Amino acid sequence: MTLKREKKVGKSRFESLEDILGVSPATVAKLKEMGYSTIESLARASVVELTKAGISDKVAAKLISQAGQGIQIDFTTALDVLERRTNLEEEVTVTRKYQVTIPKRIRTKYGVKVGDKLIVREERGRIVIETPKKVVDPSTFLWNLSKKPLDVDVVKLVEESWEKI
Repeated sequence: MTLKREKKVGKSRFESLEDILGVSPATVAKLKEMGYSTIESLARASVVELTKAGISDKVAAKLISQAGQGIQIDFTTALDVLERRTNLEEEVTVTRKYQVTIPKRIRTKYGVKVGDKLIVREERGRIVIETPKKVVDPSTFLWNLSKKPLDVDVVKLVEESWEKI
């Protein structure tokens, strides 16, 4: 599975740095020397970085603002990435025998082993595969419960029960 780029850069309304209003050829040369050769790179610059090249604070802020207005930058937040990674979803292929392979990341997360039983159901137009709820045999549960020491004052319980009668 390949993740798409987290940042998308749209089309610029400026073709080059020279198209930004009020930018002299000398300023363009300084910007290119610093590695700012595109509108997108200038839009991501900071005022501090540009002032190191001898550009005034006001001019640097204006250049960055104009470059930023000239392009569209969309970011995916960390919460969106976390949610996408938490909600594991992968495409699988159905074989001739109508079988699917559960991807390893999902098998590992839910502890699915060879021979395990899974529940397949239809829900609101979707096929849902889920692990069944683990039901413990009552006798096993009671046996395991008897192995644990109980911190109960039996005499106190009996006395309290007699008081209620």
